[in-house]
Amino acid sequence: MTIRSNTKSPRAQAFSLVEVMAVLAILGVILSLAVPVLASVTGQGEEASATRNAQILSEMANNAIAAGNLEIPEATSVEEVIDLLIGGVRGTGTFAGTLFEVHNLSEEERVAAVPLLIWKDGVLGYRSAS
Repeated sequence: MTIRSNTKSPRAQAFSLVEVMAVLAILGVILSLAVPVLASVTGQGEEASATRNAQILSEMANNAIAAGNLEIPEATSVEEVIDLLIGGVRGTGTFAGTLFEVHNLSEEERVAAVPLLIWKDGVLGYRSAS
């Protein structure tokens, strides 16, 4: 009776140091190409978010003014208008029960939106980032 062993030598089953180093070098090249692309996508997402927040703030402030709010036109800066909207302002007349208020605007989002807004002659304007 002949017994055969189906096991290979440990040397045949392991990767050599050269093979491991080659795989690591390839992964390093792939990561060095991918990281700038991912950073660019993240930056574009943050820019789009700031743009949309600025548009929303502008629309809300101007809707409140159109609804007869008297606090916003007395503001002296973009930051003051944003503070009023975060605290909530009410319309007058037909819109007396309407509250114009911004929810969930973080400090980082607020800071990113301010450069995209213009406060002039009692109107909060939006300017594009480009």
